[in-house]
Amino acid sequence: MYYTIREYSGLLELEGVGKVYINYLRSARGFISNKYGYMDENLKKLQIPLKYDNEFGFIDNIAIVKLDNKWGAIDEKDNIIIPIKYESVFGLFKEKYYLLKNNGKCGIFHLEKKLIVPFKYDYIDDFIYTIGVGINGKYGFIDYELREVTPLIFNYMKGYMHPSNDVICVGIKDKYGFTNKNGKIIIPIIYNDVKVMEGNIEARHNGKSVFYKRDKWDDEVWNIETS
Repeated sequence: MYYTIREYSGLLELEGVGKVYINYLRSARGFISNKYGYMDENLKKLQIPLKYDNEFGFIDNIAIVKLDNKWGAIDEKDNIIIPIKYESVFGLFKEKYYLLKNNGKCGIFHLEKKLIVPFKYDYIDDFIYTIGVGINGKYGFIDYELREVTPLIFNYMKGYMHPSNDVICVGIKDKYGFTNKNGKIIIPIIYNDVKVMEGNIEARHNGKSVFYKRDKWDDEVWNIETS
């Protein structure tokens, strides 16, 4: 689940409330109070009062909200779905999964199964089909069934979003390579320096560049050019 930048598209005068800014995600922000709530589906009246300090609009009938400097999530009836007590809350790519942060540690919450990954990781990132995790500067992968895909063997991890978050740069000591979105190594971890440019990869080793370019017919295939 990814969030759209909240651009407020209109200013309404609501009886008993005053002026509010609204957007297409049904978010409402008080013109004077600067508090947040939510409009009904017709964008005619407040369904949830202006009481939150910050928010993300409703996506899949769930909204992430901030109150008293803590984050959680509510449903369309203002019922609390994720307790509003965390440092941060983000929706993951797979429906019903959320990344939580508490006391500097990361965990994963499922709307039906509740807290399924305890707060033991320093780092969690969503790579669509796998989840990157890290403890004490070491990184690896788990899947959405919480099975280990790759143990914590990397000391560097960064995902790239072009054309989608499906290549992840990983490093061991001072060497770098790439895995695919399933955590499988697709470019060996032997390079001193790597760059991602428009979905293609330039990797340098011993002063020479190697270019990995996606095949236009099969984006799981990488063609190799050297210079």
